[in-house]
Amino acid sequence: IVDYDKERLALAQKYVYYVLDYSEVDVRKKILNITGGRMSETIVHMPQSGLPFGQALSLAGNNGRVAIAGWENTADMNGINVAPILNRQLVVKGINGSCNNFPAAINMLVNHTVDVEFDKLPVVGFNEVASIFSGHGDYNQKFIYSKVIMD
Repeated sequence: IVDYDKERLALAQKYVYYVLDYSEVDVRKKILNITGGRMSETIVHMPQSGLPFGQALSLAGNNGRVAIAGWENTADMNGINVAPILNRQLVVKGINGSCNNFPAAINMLVNHTVDVEFDKLPVVGFNEVASIFSGHGDYNQKFIYSKVIMD
């Protein structure tokens, strides 16, 4: 999670491993270090965050995905350099269909209505991985998070 708001970063720290304050750290350099030079597979850019869209693009790795969330009436695409999109073959999508449900979604996270405790996921052996993924149907465009122990 990349943000500058201390309160949001403190909340995010409960759910994700890496929380970066872009007012205090060189985010691109830190992500480069964390990923071993690959950069991020997925970026969700929120124009309201204040992070420039061009900087969000610079954080995505080759063949990465970039989502612009909540962009209606907020995203100014003038002057955006599209070279990172073309050079790294990024897929860019707009997400704007929440019907202003962001406060409700945040409320569900805060009140633990939704289980996002990744450490409670089942741990499976390498030979069982296929069975875990086959139980999720056709999710070829989505991520499924599971721990895998190599035996």
